[in-house]
Amino acid sequence: MASPEDVGTRKLAAIMFTDIRDFSKKMGVDEIAAMELLKVHDSLIREVVSKYGGTIIKSLGDSFMVDFTSAVNAVKCATEAQERFWQHNQDKSDFEKIEIRIGIHLGDVITVGHDIYGDGVNIAARIEAITEPTRICVSADIYNQVKNKLSLRAYSIGSIELKNITEPVEVFELLIDTIPELSVPSQSAQQAPSKRKAEAISKKEEEEAKQVEEVKQKVDEQKLREESDKQERARVHFVRAEEFFQAGDLEKAEAEIREVYNIVDVHYDAQMLLLRVEEERTRKEEDDRRRRVIEERKRKEEERKQRIQDCIQRAMQYVEEDQFAEAAAAVKDVYRLDPNNAEAKQLEEQIRLAEQAKAELERLQGIEEQEKALQEQQRLEQQEAEGALARAKAALVEAQRAAAETPRSRRAVYAAIAVGTVAAIAVVTLLITHVTSKPASFVIPTFSATSSQDAYIATALSAFVAEELGRDERMIVISPSSARTIDLQKADLQNIGSAFDVSYALTGSVQTSAQKVVLSVRLTDIGAQETRWESRLESDLIGMNDLAGKLSTQIHIALEMEAPPERPRRSTSNTEAYDLFLQGRHLVQSSTTAIEEGLVLLHQAVELDSTFGLAYTAIGQAELELYERGGERDRAHLNNALAAARASLSFDRNSAAAYGLLTRVYRHMQQFDNAWQAVSNSLVLQPISAESYRQSALLSLIDGDPETAAADAAFALRLDPRHYDSHVVQGIIQLYTRQYEAALQSFNVATSLGAEDSLLTVNYKFKAWTALDQDNLIIQYCQKLADRADDRTKVALQYWIGRGYQLSGKIESLPALNRGIEISERVVAQNPNDAVSLAYYALLQARRGRNPELATRAI
Repeated sequence: MASPEDVGTRKLAAIMFTDIRDFSKKMGVDEIAAMELLKVHDSLIREVVSKYGGTIIKSLGDSFMVDFTSAVNAVKCATEAQERFWQHNQDKSDFEKIEIRIGIHLGDVITVGHDIYGDGVNIAARIEAITEPTRICVSADIYNQVKNKLSLRAYSIGSIELKNITEPVEVFELLIDTIPELSVPSQSAQQAPSKRKAEAISKKEEEEAKQVEEVKQKVDEQKLREESDKQERARVHFVRAEEFFQAGDLEKAEAEIREVYNIVDVHYDAQMLLLRVEEERTRKEEDDRRRRVIEERKRKEEERKQRIQDCIQRAMQYVEEDQFAEAAAAVKDVYRLDPNNAEAKQLEEQIRLAEQAKAELERLQGIEEQEKALQEQQRLEQQEAEGALARAKAALVEAQRAAAETPRSRRAVYAAIAVGTVAAIAVVTLLITHVTSKPASFVIPTFSATSSQDAYIATALSAFVAEELGRDERMIVISPSSARTIDLQKADLQNIGSAFDVSYALTGSVQTSAQKVVLSVRLTDIGAQETRWESRLESDLIGMNDLAGKLSTQIHIALEMEAPPERPRRSTSNTEAYDLFLQGRHLVQSSTTAIEEGLVLLHQAVELDSTFGLAYTAIGQAELELYERGGERDRAHLNNALAAARASLSFDRNSAAAYGLLTRVYRHMQQFDNAWQAVSNSLVLQPISAESYRQSALLSLIDGDPETAAADAAFALRLDPRHYDSHVVQGIIQLYTRQYEAALQSFNVATSLGAEDSLLTVNYKFKAWTALDQDNLIIQYCQKLADRADDRTKVALQYWIGRGYQLSGKIESLPALNRGIEISERVVAQNPNDAVSLAYYALLQARRGRNPELATRAI
């Protein structure tokens, strides 16, 4: 037979041997406790060996043989091991202490497979045998290698004659300054005679090692018997758990599963059953939650309606009592509960007319009083005239009598005139009328730039005009995100009118010159194929929002419609800040890299003007986009979006876009009441907004109202048919109303329109495929995504692949799950706080039938 020297490979290595003091004696006292000490010893040795790059060649009982490529690393490893064991032994009993000997030698060895041979190995073993417990002894070869590289002290024991070693070996005992009792030579080292023999000690240690192995074998056999008994008892409890689960008694089923885990640590079938119990409990809890949400919503709605009716009744009572100020206050209370309440609007008009009628009545009563006073004055004057006439007549009679008695003379005759008056009384009649609005006008707006450098300005102006037109609920405006998918300058307007179901096309070109924006615009009647109105408008760059408002007014005039009242617009007076805002706004509607570039420009804009609300809104939209594209993992983006939305509204309370942003943020944070308030405010300011209706649809679905959700989603799709989010929202509603085929079609359309083809965006697809028993499509899709995914995403993908194979009963599930576990362990090791990866790690372990305690805790 060939010797190791003939078949092995030679190398120079630092060999370390370790051994526990009196371990065989401890085994004789208490085997179980001694085995626990051995576990602690083995764990610590393996840890420090790994830390310093050593390779454990073999372990026998309580001893280790370790190979190091570096003498320095071998000494560092030995020193740290003794320091760690010294710390462990503090306040421990003699039995609980772990005191080890360590011997190290640098020499020529032969490697055969995973084992090593040679005098270098034998010398290291003999040095360890003569070493005192808690001490480290090294050969002169080791000491000469490390003495100038490490700060250490050593005590020379001298040349020792070792068993089966032809030449004496010079040995040094290393001193550890961090441990007082180990900083001086051991007593045996100081008293050791040169060239002593170590045969007896070596033989004793070999016998101890054999005894340890025998005890370990006995313990293993006992454990096997105990494990078999545990498995049988666990099986009985598992069968009961299955019976309770089938009967629908989840609590008793879970109690039996707990009994299983009280007996064994790992039980695949029990873990799978526990997951089914949790899924069933979650389903029941979700059904109960939805029912409670619907009932609570109905209760709140009834409360709200009752409060509205109380306010209206109170207002009507005030009207009857002519207390119009109090009546108006009651109507305001109604508007706080329902800003669009038609009955309140009608009552408000009645109050206004009643106030006018009262004022008119008071005016007429004043006139009547004046007329009565005049009549009284005229009556008195008439009485006075009649008295004067009577006196004149009496004087005439007296004169006639005197004339008869005296000579005839000239007679004087007196006359009086009476004046009459006429009074008029006016009556006021109050009429309440309902005015029917004109039919809606359907408009598709888009502007192009004469120069590519002005593209971001044209895009922004299209959006501003759409927002202004969207303030009129009679004006159905196709969103710019859909309008810009076509070229209105080249396309057939008749086909566009049919495709988008619109009556008018608003087209134009934008060019800039010396901070001036010049817009040539035309409104075309698509059906009549004629220009309804055209003009050329100019403004400063920072006046683009005002320009959009003026353009909206002109369009209303051209369509013979009354324009909504003007609203205050908050922008900025800093031209540079506004230009940065426009450029940043343009970039954040593109790729992830472009979004990050756009954020830099937007932050520069708010640095120039810290009250620039539009820029804050754009920042929030960009942060939210990064949050959603990042798999909704980085909450910092969500918090940044919330802060930006609040900052924007603090400077401009009339920003529909800011309320729309706030709606999305609150929905992600699951603050649904706040989200409802925000979307209501957004729709009051801009009734025609595809994004607001998309959010309203999702919130209605969350509230358990799929009919309203479907109606809102359909209207959002009408306004923005070529935006992928419109189809995603519609698909979600179809999915939760179990229209799986329709949902898949909606998700496919969304992907074709630009929805990011990632695991997050197709998560709803997975649910639809699962409902249709098409797990093979999930596997294919995940395998395609895995080629370009990062490790965090691959963890989730491997879970879905393994799950799909497992549900299909295929053996391929095992390598897929193992691969996922391997990747997730690497990811979690890099970031132990990665909750998502840890959760998938637990799910993978559970699917694989391992570590159920971790799976349960993580889930």
